[in-house]
Amino acid sequence: MWASGDVIALVMLIALFVQWYAHSQREARREDRRLDRLERLQRAASAPVGPRNEAQLTRYDHLRAGRAEAEMRTAGTGGQPGDDQ
Repeated sequence: MWASGDVIALVMLIALFVQWYAHSQREARREDRRLDRLERLQRAASAPVGPRNEAQLTRYDHLRAGRAEAEMRTAGTGGQPGDDQ
């Protein structure tokens, strides 16, 4: 009776250890991924900005012009450009 109880307890302890070990490995992989992402973000933030091609510069200029035009429209001077109120 005592021996069968010890065998059952041993099996339960082995199952508990296996689950604990698997959880620990999953947590370690999760932490490694988090640290890898953090390292990539830090590397990207400190990377020098390289030369851009002409298409990128043209697109950027168009976006800036559109944004400036939208800001002028929303300024709401109430009159035409050049009117002093």
